[in-house]
Amino acid sequence: MKLQKRKENKKMKTYVIGDVHGCFQELREMIKIMGIKLGEDRLILLGDYIDRGNEEHEVLELLQNLLNKYGPDKVIPLMGNHEQMLLDSVGNRFMSNNRFSEKEIEFIRSRPVYFEDESWFYVHGGINPMKELSEQDEEEMLWIRDQFYSFPDQLKKKVAFGHTPTRLINGSDVPVVWNDRIALDTGCVFGGNLSAMELIDGDIVAIYSVNKTNVNINRCAA
Repeated sequence: MKLQKRKENKKMKTYVIGDVHGCFQELREMIKIMGIKLGEDRLILLGDYIDRGNEEHEVLELLQNLLNKYGPDKVIPLMGNHEQMLLDSVGNRFMSNNRFSEKEIEFIRSRPVYFEDESWFYVHGGINPMKELSEQDEEEMLWIRDQFYSFPDQLKKKVAFGHTPTRLINGSDVPVVWNDRIALDTGCVFGGNLSAMELIDGDIVAIYSVNKTNVNINRCAA
């Protein structure tokens, strides 16, 4: 009788990165230290790749290359409010302006506002907690702040968001973790950190923070 090897059930890994704002070196370092297996694991970015930082074009080029190489199921850069402001300034035309090329604008225009899996809802600003997820408004998901993160009751689904620097939430430059949401904009472009989390089957197993001078890795229990 020929014995068959039992197939191991591989656990799905998802990595989620907060607001980049042109911090290209920190983004590249983050991808390196997380140890993500691109093309196998899933990478989600929560928007705001442009403005404020000095290397926004390098950030956009890296994201486009990753998306083209590994596909939209494995690399998911979401829309941020700064990307939406750019699109509002150029209107419905696929065209370059004095800062961004036609290719960059087309890439930004194609970004989804949110992504959802079985365990988490991923979005730039947050959600209106008084509405069902199916009823969310795109503008609110890009711009909402304290109405969302200060909501005192339990959310129906866990939410990962950026947009509001954590120093405005609790005065720190590290992710703020509740039992039903996590804030990942830790103000890299303001001298804070670029932060990310690693999920396995929906559970947070690691939180990563990178700044311009050192790397800190804090691991939670699996």
